[in-house]
Formats: sequence, C-alpha cells, structure tokens
Amino acid sequence: MKISSISKSYNDKVVLKDVSFTLKKKEIVGLVGKNGAGKSTLMKIITQIQLGHEGSVDTESKIGYFIENPKLYQNKSALWHLKYFSRIFGNNFDLDEYKNIIESIGMKEVLNKKVKTYSLGMKEKLGVLLSLLNRPEYVILDEPTNGMDIESSMNLLEEIRNIANIRNVGFLISSHKLEDIDMICDRILFLDDGKISEAKNKNDETKYDITILFKTYDDCDRFLNKQELGKILNINDCEVRFETVYDYSSIMKFIEEEGLEIEDYSSEKKSLRSIYLDKITERN
Repeated sequence: MKISSISKSYNDKVVLKDVSFTLKKKEIVGLVGKNGAGKSTLMKIITQIQLGHEGSVDTESKIGYFIENPKLYQNKSALWHLKYFSRIFGNNFDLDEYKNIIESIGMKEVLNKKVKTYSLGMKEKLGVLLSLLNRPEYVILDEPTNGMDIESSMNLLEEIRNIANIRNVGFLISSHKLEDIDMICDRILFLDDGKISEAKNKNDETKYDITILFKTYDDCDRFLNKQELGKILNINDCEVRFETVYDYSSIMKFIEEEGLEIEDYSSEKKSLRSIYLDKITERN
C-alpha cells in the first residue's frame, strides 16, 4: 500500500504536510507522535473515513481498521457483533476461522456477554477482531492495547504478529505505549508537526547512549575535537554525552590511542522512548 504526498488542513491549521510512506504485506509499521501530531487524521484519510485532503492513497487494497474509541452496541454480545459486521461485508461469520485468535487474545469466555460488561481493553480486543472480518490485506489500528495490562497487551501483540505472518497482512499501528511499538514493529515512523520526520528500521544498527566523564578539560576538548564516534548530545563541564553505534571496546580503544584519561563511563542501549525524547528535546 502506497501513501503519497498527503496534506490536510483544518481552516488555517495545517495538520499533515506532504506525508509519504509505503506499507508492505506481513510488515508491521508503528506510527509515533505526540497528541495532536496528526496520527488519527492520517489513519482516517488512509481508510477513507475522512476526505478533503491533498495527495493519494492506494485504494486497490482491501483495508480493515479500528480507529479511536470503540463504537459498539452496548447491549449486544461480541458474537453478535462478529456475525452482524460479517453480514455487512457479505460473509457469514465462521467461528472456526477465528477460533484461535479469539482464544489467544482471551475473548473466548466473554464472547456471549454483553459489551456493556466489558472493560476498555476487552472492547479494544473486539475492535481488533472486527477489523479482520473483511479479510483485509492491510489493517489500521489506533491504540489497540489501550486499557490493557501488560500480559493482555503482549498476548494481543503476539497475535497481531501471527496474523501478519500467517494471513499475509500488513499492519499500521499507533500507540502511546512506546514499548509496545518497539516490541512488535518492523519499522517505526515518527510523525512530528504534521510530517514524517524520521523512519527507524528494526534492522538498523543498535545505538548506544554513552556518557563519559573526563579527568581534565584538556582531555574533554581533545576528545571533542578528534572523535568521529557519533553525535554529541550534551556537554557539561568535563562530561560528554553522545549517541553512537560503537560498543565499549571500540570507544575505549579510541580513548587509549589518544592518551585520554577518564573518571567515569556509562552506557545505555537506546530504546524507542529515549530516541523519541531526544527528538522532542532537539525540536524544543
């Protein structure tokens, strides 16, 4: 599925600016951004819920979706919803076809209970099931683990991965739970100020956040002038923090070769959360 040059404005406010990316089958792509960045608007445009935009979306593909708050019939059961929406798509609901998914995400025991008795997390699970009923090639999910505990979130995310692989489905997922996105996604798109500011691939080299406290200002200055290890993030007196793909042994080899003396060294593997926070800091 190809999204090309999407732009959207509300009156004088620009929400999306020339957004372009592709989504492949079996691929899970995460969409990350602060509230108001345009994530839900972009998803609504992709699914044709919202019109009046510039650019184009590949409409040849069959898309399933569940966006924003679950809009469900409170006095009906999950099974009723699955049968009802299957008929809308011109199908008869086959319980055997979805049996493994229902059991895996913990919906088997509540399938015949009314939706008004469900927690928010259980409603989200039902929403994910509903997004699959038209046998889509691509699925768009907005905050699918909202209201779930850690175990429920992991079960759902693992099942999404299984669906992507077994059913040859591509997923676009947004979530404020960055650990969920980091765990499941093959690729991550950062939506900032209406634009895709960066794409992070899971196969990219591991990055480290390094902090070194040098013994003297001279050691610190010589390091800053000669280092080509990575991007400097912060300097505080004799302490230097930088981002790099080099490991401890490579960095220490450079320090020894330059004859530099240090008093402290710390290293942290960069998580999606730390990358995202760095981007916010840079922008501000």
